[in-house]
Amino acid sequence: MIGGLALGVSVLVVVLGYGAFVWMRADPSLMDLAGSAGDGTTYLLIGSDERVGIPAGEVARFGTAKEVPGRRADIVLLLRVADNDSVRVLGIPRDLTVFRSGGGPERIAPLLDTGPEAVADGLCNSLGIGVDHVAVIDFAGLAALVDLAHGVDVTTEVALRDPKSGLSLDAGTSRLGSAQALSYVRARTIESNIGGVWLADPDRSAQRPERAVEVLDGLSGALDLSWTNPIRTHRTIWAASGAVQVDRDAGPLDLLGLLGAVRRIDASQVTRLPVVERDGPVPTADLAAGAADAIDGFTGGEGGASRCSTPALLGGG
Repeated sequence: MIGGLALGVSVLVVVLGYGAFVWMRADPSLMDLAGSAGDGTTYLLIGSDERVGIPAGEVARFGTAKEVPGRRADIVLLLRVADNDSVRVLGIPRDLTVFRSGGGPERIAPLLDTGPEAVADGLCNSLGIGVDHVAVIDFAGLAALVDLAHGVDVTTEVALRDPKSGLSLDAGTSRLGSAQALSYVRARTIESNIGGVWLADPDRSAQRPERAVEVLDGLSGALDLSWTNPIRTHRTIWAASGAVQVDRDAGPLDLLGLLGAVRRIDASQVTRLPVVERDGPVPTADLAAGAADAIDGFTGGEGGASRCSTPALLGGG
């Protein structure tokens, strides 16, 4: 009995030690986050366009860190997990103009180069949405996870292409490798093949949040964790921990909660923040009618955290 207890304690120590060691790879960043109001947890997911560590075979398509320095928020998603485990998703346009505390106006995308907390602060001060935890994944991280999953499946009703991102898909279900998965989530000038004619498709081009959720959902299913396959579980945890940057207050259980939330949603559950987009040398986007309702729907009517209770873009300071 005592021997069995000792063995159990030893195994627990090894497992916890392994978990702590792996967690150190997740590149935690010190962030001052406002937190959300009410019950539940709000996650900010950012897809970064940072080129550092991009696979050598994809340099010609996406460019090097020297050619495209710094990092920008390519995809911005907010996930709200209520205490009853229901999940709400709000897609934020990367070109949205926001105001940080004591600053602005600034586009969300370049704020990431200052730090993930700058993006969170802009959303807090401008939209009244407080964030509890942040996770950032870059090109190399997403590519590594897609490779580990041996690709991810996506489905489209018609053939799609985007010469700028390199996207090229036939109609139906396609299994995307790392390069095509990156192109799929980043595409902004999509053309659809309708009756053999390629036509600009602005509606699909605007569906970047939905496409990101589709890829993340596919990855969360393919990269399952199982104690019956410890080698695969180790590879999954090792790759995931090296692929993301998180806030320092986020622990393994927080990211497991995020993983569980991603598994319970699909692209049809994504609400896009209504905006008016303005083209130009530097594209911008401003809130449109219905934005306040979309934000209330996301927060569940609980409002923002006390530290961001007067949203600048919704009639506040």
